[in-house]
Order: sequence, then structure tokens, then C-alpha cells
Amino acid sequence: MKAQVKGMKVIAWMRSHKMDCLVLVMCAAMVLFAPIYAMAGAGEGPSWTNAYNLTPKAAEPQAPPVEEPFGRHLDTLTSFYGTVITVLTVLLAAVLSLAFFTVKAGSRSEMDRALREIVESKDFKDFLRDKIQVNVASGIEEQLGNVQDLVEELQRLYEALDDIVVSREREVEDGDR
Repeated sequence: MKAQVKGMKVIAWMRSHKMDCLVLVMCAAMVLFAPIYAMAGAGEGPSWTNAYNLTPKAAEPQAPPVEEPFGRHLDTLTSFYGTVITVLTVLLAAVLSLAFFTVKAGSRSEMDRALREIVESKDFKDFLRDKIQVNVASGIEEQLGNVQDLVEELQRLYEALDDIVVSREREVEDGDR
């Protein structure tokens, strides 16, 4: 039961912080998939061989082709830039998440400051006092109207009871004669 309640609280928190969760998931995906992408390309062999379709013949030993030093440099260069892209992707995810939460915190504090200034302003206090006075006055008038109606009803009942008492006294006096 407690696990369900805790799970419901987590789901409610995630619904109220959709954008936060989306940014975190996106950054986590960038951080997790960049090294996996780099590792996936590492076992292919020299990429320059695939690029030039150079297939070495297994039966006869040959002298290395003229393009081989260029191919090795190309392979080293592409490996280096692949690593740079991976590192930059991870850094981009870190900077993006840091920027998002910094802007969010800054905008929230700015909003709190602006709201505090508005609430503490004389115009807002005057507006609030006028609204309260109008509502209190209408509430008092409504309650007094209800009290007045009740007083009038009680007066009618009292007069009706007084009439009944007077008529009984007359009946008693008439009955004694």
C-alpha cells in the first residue's frame, strides 16, 4: 500500500515537472548513447579500407599500397574526430541541463521578486482594501436583511400570539358571566 502511494506521488511529481523530466531524459540519452555510438564504430577495422574498397589478398603477400599511409592517417583522424564528437555531445548535454535549470531557477526568483513588489505596492493594497470593504458591506447588508426579515416574522408571530391570548381571555371572561 505504501509503495503504491509512493509511486503515485512520484507520478504526480513527474506530471507537474514535465519539462524538467524531458530535459533530464534527453540529456541522459545524449550522455548514454554517445559512448555507445563511439564503441560501436571501434570494431569495424580501418575505415579507410572500407572507403577505398581495398581488400587485401590473403594468398600472396604484397607490398603495402601507396594509399596505406594516407589511409592510416585518415583512420587516426576519423577516430580522433569521433572521440571529439562524443566528448562534445556529453559536454553539450551537461551544459544544456545546467542552462535549463539555471534559467528556470532565475526566472522563478525573478517572478517571486516581481510578485512581492506587486503585493507590497500601495495600489494593490488600496485595491484589496476596497474589494474587502465592498464584500464585507454587502455581506453585512445581506445578514442584516435576513435579521430584519426574522425580526418582522417574530413580530408577526408575537402579534398573532397576543391576538390568541386576548381572544382566550375574552372567551374566559364571557364564559364566567
